[in-house]
Amino acid sequence: MKKIILFVATILLMGVTPLFAQDAENKLIPTSSVNTKYFELSFLRTSQNPLTKSISYTLNIKPLIDSTETEILWNTDLSMIVTPHHKRFVSLKKGEVVSVKATVKPKASGTHDVEVSVISWQHDTNYTDSSKETITLSKNLVIQPVSSEYSTSVILMYVAILIISGVGIFVVIKLVKKGSQKAKKWLTPPY
Repeated sequence: MKKIILFVATILLMGVTPLFAQDAENKLIPTSSVNTKYFELSFLRTSQNPLTKSISYTLNIKPLIDSTETEILWNTDLSMIVTPHHKRFVSLKKGEVVSVKATVKPKASGTHDVEVSVISWQHDTNYTDSSKETITLSKNLVIQPVSSEYSTSVILMYVAILIISGVGIFVVIKLVKKGSQKAKKWLTPPY
């Protein structure tokens, strides 16, 4: 039995490792990059969660001016919910790279725009830069084309479910054996 489990685990891991190699290449490619006289923006889509279908984004901001009041706004259509993981207003110093993250939860399939705007509030004027990505979602709310990282996540999720189910069944069998012996002793009438 142990040899069979070891053999199945080896086959599963061999099938998943090429996906990890592809993932390392695709992960660092920016979705969009914007360079203006105010900010250098690098907008990255990092991953999609296979359970919740939420999409993670990272925005790297390199200010080319000092800005004590900088507003970061995420804009999408009504079928997407954006949850920023940062403060709305941040203080930026010239040349210092700042990374902010947000999670986008889709509610409908189709083509959607995800846009982020960086606004430097100054005493005499405001300086704005923005970056945008258009994503296409299937009816299952999966980004098209499907990334190797998402495929790997789905495979690992199913493997984890199988392992947890197997362990659960094993524990239940052991508990039933012990419980039935104790119940048999308890239910046996005294002579």
